[in-house]
Amino acid sequence: MNKKRLGNVAVLMVFLGGMIYHSIFGTVRVQVDAPEQTVPQDMTETWKIEEKQACIDHILQTGTRDFFMGYPVDESFLWWFTNRFGQETLTNLDTVCGAENAEGWTLVSDNSIHALWAMYCNELQFDTPSLERVSFGKHPMGTGEDISLLFLGDITLAEDWCTTDYMDECENGLFQSVSMDVMNTLHEADITVANHEFVLSNRGIPTEGKEYIFRGNPTRGQMLAALGIDLVSLGNNHVYDHGEIGLLDTMDNLKAQEVSFVGAGRNIEEAMAPHYYVEGGRKIAFVSGTQIERYIQYTKEAGVDSPGVLKAKDPEKLCRAIEEAKQNSDYVVVLIHWGTEGYIKEEGSQVELAEAFVDAGADLIVGSHPHRMEGVTYIREVPVIYSLGNFLLSDSDLYTGIAQVVLHKDGKEDLRLLPAAQKNQKVELLYDSDEVTKFYHYVTECSTGIAIKKDATIVDALAQSPDKEQILYWSGKKYENFSGDEDLQGRKIDIVGILQ
Repeated sequence: MNKKRLGNVAVLMVFLGGMIYHSIFGTVRVQVDAPEQTVPQDMTETWKIEEKQACIDHILQTGTRDFFMGYPVDESFLWWFTNRFGQETLTNLDTVCGAENAEGWTLVSDNSIHALWAMYCNELQFDTPSLERVSFGKHPMGTGEDISLLFLGDITLAEDWCTTDYMDECENGLFQSVSMDVMNTLHEADITVANHEFVLSNRGIPTEGKEYIFRGNPTRGQMLAALGIDLVSLGNNHVYDHGEIGLLDTMDNLKAQEVSFVGAGRNIEEAMAPHYYVEGGRKIAFVSGTQIERYIQYTKEAGVDSPGVLKAKDPEKLCRAIEEAKQNSDYVVVLIHWGTEGYIKEEGSQVELAEAFVDAGADLIVGSHPHRMEGVTYIREVPVIYSLGNFLLSDSDLYTGIAQVVLHKDGKEDLRLLPAAQKNQKVELLYDSDEVTKFYHYVTECSTGIAIKKDATIVDALAQSPDKEQILYWSGKKYENFSGDEDLQGRKIDIVGILQ
């Protein structure tokens, strides 16, 4: 049999075998899928990486200096950003990187470039010296939520002083000096700030010639943490009451309690240095200084190699600190010790300083020292609280300023003064309608160019032209006859608020 015939027989046998198999087992279909129009997973990932890299390269090539705000943004940072927020956010960033400002970062990620750079450095431990004066708040990463700042007036926890003696005599100590609703309010804020008007030490020599000397045992620092205070101003005329040693101990003891401070330092560089908080996707700066003492210099100004406070009678140094803070943050708070004790209205020197601070870049100015609540105003849309008065310092019944500032995603802010008073040596919020009305009468009577709305927000009555139907109180009206020489019960008090 030749090869051709053998081939035909083989084909026939295969055909017959297949017919017999199908008849026994039924039709069997062997499906061979055509290749899908997709690439293997590893190649897809490669493409995604290449797309991200292309975006990153484009951002680095086209991003303006103003967009990067002078930060050394590189591939490493942008890959960190991408891993944090995803490719879509990176792509959105690519569309705005050519802008002449840095608002695009917040627009696409709810976080400013200032906050992002600080978080990046913190997580990767890069450029760690830049983090020495940076704290990370309760919620550093922004999610579009509001940020709440709370400011208190003067606090002293000095030994042999009326407020501290009262706490020591009470069974519940601090909690009988500050009501629970006030305590909750302090802890609920994202950042709580106060004026720390005493030495926190058991060493040092009292300053000769001063009428009031305030020094508290270092253990008193625990009360600051119990109050929920995150940062204090040391730019005042009492942190040097026990000399250089007392000031150095105060700063060390605050650090031990993880309470940040501004306005004083081991040298002028530290005294001028802003402290920053990263909270809610923003980087918020705090600076502090004191205009007091204006004539007799009990409190030393920090020098090149000597401890002290930052003096601001001549505002040049404090203005430089404000300018530095403005370059490195989204919002600048100036804490200033100024004015005259016992006054309920600001004086000309306070207005002049406030003008200089606004020129330097301040976004909010909060004052202390008069030991009375003074009024509020706006200077070129910047809120100025001239004095919050005493929080824990006197034995008389006085209004106390608890200033609440809420920063919104769109850059707007709400300012409120919560109705509160120190009565019978206890700080409490006011709820009685007559007491609340009288509190706001006091605020508006001491203020200039403001109005207070039904929701208690304080607005610039000259710039915003507020809806009159929404306004409850207007500055410029004489509601009652308030005086800085008497407390709320009509009793005589001295310049710091002590009953006579």
